[in-house]
Amino acid sequence: MTRVQVRLLVTAPAHAPVRHAVINILDTEIRTVATTVATTGAPRTVTLPEAGSYLAQARLTTGAVVRRPFWAGDPGDCVLLDASGEEEHRTQLPGADLADVVLSWWSTTGGHWTPVDGTAAVREDTVDAFASPDDGMLALQVDSPHRPARTTLMPPRAHAVIRTTTAQEWRVELPETMALALLMFLDRGDVSSAREVATRMGTGRTTATSLLDDLAVAYLLLRTDPHPDPAHLAELRDRCPWSSDAALLHGWYAGSIAGDRASAQTELTAALELGPPVLRLGLRMLYDGLHMLGLGTEPRTAQLRELLRRGGPGPLTSFAGTAVSALWPMQTPPRTPPRHGRLGPTLNETPLPQPTEPAAWRTDLAQCLTKLNRTGFLDSRHRSASAGAVRTLAWLDPDDGDTSALTVTATPAPSHGDSPGAAPTLSLAVSAQDHRLAAMDRHGRAVFHRVPHRRWLSLTVLPPAPSPDETPVPALASRALSAHGGNDILQSVTGPHQEVELTVSATDSPGRYIVDLTVRTTTSAPRIVPLSYQTLRGERRQLLVACRYRALTKGASASALCTDVDPHVGWTLRSAVAASNLASWNADVISDSVAAAANKISREAWAAAGAACGDEEIRRLIDGGLTD
Repeated sequence: MTRVQVRLLVTAPAHAPVRHAVINILDTEIRTVATTVATTGAPRTVTLPEAGSYLAQARLTTGAVVRRPFWAGDPGDCVLLDASGEEEHRTQLPGADLADVVLSWWSTTGGHWTPVDGTAAVREDTVDAFASPDDGMLALQVDSPHRPARTTLMPPRAHAVIRTTTAQEWRVELPETMALALLMFLDRGDVSSAREVATRMGTGRTTATSLLDDLAVAYLLLRTDPHPDPAHLAELRDRCPWSSDAALLHGWYAGSIAGDRASAQTELTAALELGPPVLRLGLRMLYDGLHMLGLGTEPRTAQLRELLRRGGPGPLTSFAGTAVSALWPMQTPPRTPPRHGRLGPTLNETPLPQPTEPAAWRTDLAQCLTKLNRTGFLDSRHRSASAGAVRTLAWLDPDDGDTSALTVTATPAPSHGDSPGAAPTLSLAVSAQDHRLAAMDRHGRAVFHRVPHRRWLSLTVLPPAPSPDETPVPALASRALSAHGGNDILQSVTGPHQEVELTVSATDSPGRYIVDLTVRTTTSAPRIVPLSYQTLRGERRQLLVACRYRALTKGASASALCTDVDPHVGWTLRSAVAASNLASWNADVISDSVAAAANKISREAWAAAGAACGDEEIRRLIDGGLTD
C-alpha cells in the first residue's frame, strides 16, 4: 500500500479576513483518515493511506461547513474548498462615515478605569486600532451618531479590528490567530475542532505565548479535561493578578474539580472585583459559578446578568453601553475622554497636513520607514512614526509558529498625492538572503506575510515604477531576492491590481534566471503577466508569462527562462491581463515568450491562452512554438 499526499486550499474573498478551518478527510467507509488545521489562502499538505476517492470536509470558525469529494493519487493534487460564499458580506453603513465614529480606549489603573491614548489606521470600511498600554485589561468604546455606544473588552497588547456589517453596526474583533480560532470553535460548542486547534498550537512554538493563548488552552482544559493540571492555572493567576479570567479559572478549578468551596468563593469574588472577564465564555462561567456558591444576590452579579443580556456575538465580552457606565471598579470618577478623538491618522490627535507633491510624499514616507527601522518593535506589537506630512503605523499579527504578518499603513494614503494606480512598493530586507516586496493599496496599506520574529535589516520604499500599472522589482545583484523559509530566491508581490507571487532563482550560468509566477485569480482562464528587464547589452526586454489558477497545485508556478539578464538593473512587473490582450503584443515578443516557457504548467497555460485569445494567427504562432 503506497501512501499519497494531497494539498488542501481553503479559498475566501480577497477582502475577507483570514479564517481558520479544521479539515477532516473521510474515506468511502466514512472513516476519518486525516485531519489538519488550515487558514484561508494558505495550502496544507496531508498524507492519505492510499490512492482513491475521499471527501474533504472543512469546518470554519464562522460556523460554515464546506465539503468536496475528490480523487487522490495524481501527482500535484490540490483540493480547493471554496468558502467564498460562506463569508458574510460587509457593506458601508448608509449615512454613516468613519469620520463620525469616535473610539476611546480604557485601561484599569489604580483600581479604576481611565481613558488611554490609542492609534488607528483607517481604510474604507475597516479600522485597525491599538492602545498604548502593553499590560492590563483594555476596553474599546465605539460611539457613532444615532446609535448606542458599544464596548468590547480586550486582552493586553490587543489589535482591535472594527468592521462594518450588514446589520448596520460596527463589529469589534481581533485578528483571527490560532488562539482566537480555538475560542471561536469553543464558543460555538465545536469541542472537537477546538481540540484540533489546541494540538496544532502546541507544535512548533518557540516563542512565549500571549495571554490569549494561555486563556484559550485553559478554558478548553476546564471544559473538556476531567483532571487538568492546576499548576498552569496557578502560574497564570500569579502572572496576571489583574486578570478576571485568570482568577475565574483558578476559582472554577477549585470549586468544580478540587472541591475546595472556600477557595472557589474567594477567587470568584476576586474575579468579580476585577471586572468582567475578557472572554464571553468566562462571563457566563462567572455568573453561573457565583450562583452555585450562593452569591447570586450580589449587586455586581446582577450587573453580570445585564452584560449577558446586552452582549454581542463572538468570543470577546462586548455589550451595548459605555465603559464608564457598564464597567467596574470605579472608586474615583473617571475623566471624560477627549471628544476630538474621531477617526483620522491617530486617535486623540489632529490630522496632519496633506502633501501636495508625490515626490514630497515619498520622501516623507522614506523618513518614516527609517524611524521604524531604528525603533523596531521591542516589547510592543505596534509602532508609529511621522515625518513631514506623512504618518506611518506598523504592526505585527502572529502567524503559525515563529512568524508574523507585518502590516504598514501610511496616512494620508498614496492616492492623496500620487496619480491613481501609482502605489508605492515597499521592500523588506529580513536578512541578507531574504528580501520581500509589498505594494501599498489605495488605502495606504502594505502587508508582508510570514516575517520571522527577529529584527529585520531594512524597510524601504522603492523608486516609482515607469508607469502607473507597473510594480518595481529591485535589482538582483545581491543574489538575495527574498525567501519564504525555503532555498529559492523569492519575492511576494502584491500589486495595486493583482496578487502575484514572483520567484527569481539564479542558475549556474551568468545572466540566466528562472522566473516562477503564480497569479491568484477567481477564474481558471489563462492570464498573461508582462515582465520587463534590462539585458547585459543595455536593451530593455519584454517577457510574457502565461499562468493559470490551477497552478496552485504542487509545483506552484508557471516558469520561464530569462537570458542575458543584467542583475544590477531593476525589473518591472505589470498587471496580469486576459489572453485576448495578446493581440496588442509584437509577434516576436510572443514567440520568444512561448520559447522561454520552462515547465509543463507554463506550456499548458500558453496552449490555453492560444485557444482563448480569439486570434487564429496568434494561436498558430503559440502552437508552433510549443511543438518546437
